[in-house]
Amino acid sequence: MKRIAVVCCLAALAGCATPPPRMYLSASGRPEAVFVGQSPSMVLGRLAGLCMDRQGVVVGQDSNQVVCQKDLEPGNALLAQFLIGNEYSTTPVLKIRFSAAQIGIDTRVQVYEWLETQMAFGQVRTIEMNNNNEFNKVEQMLIQLGGQVQEAPPPPAPPTK
Repeated sequence: MKRIAVVCCLAALAGCATPPPRMYLSASGRPEAVFVGQSPSMVLGRLAGLCMDRQGVVVGQDSNQVVCQKDLEPGNALLAQFLIGNEYSTTPVLKIRFSAAQIGIDTRVQVYEWLETQMAFGQVRTIEMNNNNEFNKVEQMLIQLGGQVQEAPPPPAPPTK
């Protein structure tokens, strides 16, 4: 019963907050940036270094992507475990995947961010981090590394009669 009351209170409070506007809107709808004149290996190496500099752990890396994992702050970890886990699950962690594609001499990086926990019998439960605040943070990080954010072109106007 307490759990239901807490969830209802959180939902009511979340409804009162106005989300920040999205800084940039890419064609894919995900945070992304173009690194002009840089190879994917160079860009992914810098992203892996950034992960380590921000107290994260590189848990996967190949020629096209880097996966970084970071422990949550204690309060956020408790809230995340309450929302996506249970008393038998591991403490949730934040994971972020940077996928790179070489486009001519440039490298385009797209980012996917999620929370993950493992349940008692090995089931992995995830929740995507897809709010404007998270997207804005990631895009700012890409800009600080030298990426250029390109906004998606507006949709075509409907034909007039």
